[in-house]
Amino acid sequence: MGDNKPNALRLLRDVALTEMYSSLCSHKGKTYLGRQDGSRIVGLDKTNAVVDVVTVTEEEIIKAFTVYKDKIYALISPKPKLEPHTSKPQPPKGVEEKQPPSEVRVYALDGNRVEGEGWTHTDGAGSRYQLTISNEKIRVVPLD
Repeated sequence: MGDNKPNALRLLRDVALTEMYSSLCSHKGKTYLGRQDGSRIVGLDKTNAVVDVVTVTEEEIIKAFTVYKDKIYALISPKPKLEPHTSKPQPPKGVEEKQPPSEVRVYALDGNRVEGEGWTHTDGAGSRYQLTISNEKIRVVPLD
């Protein structure tokens, strides 16, 4: 019959289903998963050991992330406030309540924060690139 060892894809699917991970990125033999509730990013190494890589505070969520040139770029947003159903007056039509802006944070692959927040980055070789958001994903666009 075949061997009973679960293959990496099945293990990845099982982890994704049981832990409710929704986003996925692969880089240099590791797979990075973003938790569906936006609370953390974990990594799976070649032995399929799961390690926390990036976590955020209870007031924040990770909306999207990508891994590029040995760094993790995460789009962090303030967690939306859930208001109880009250008769709170709504803002007039055409006037939106101000939400604090989202920010990009940069992490090393081990989860340590590194300098370089913002949308334009320069890597160690001097190449410049821009981060853009599309369909809830961060994309890297070379500028050179």
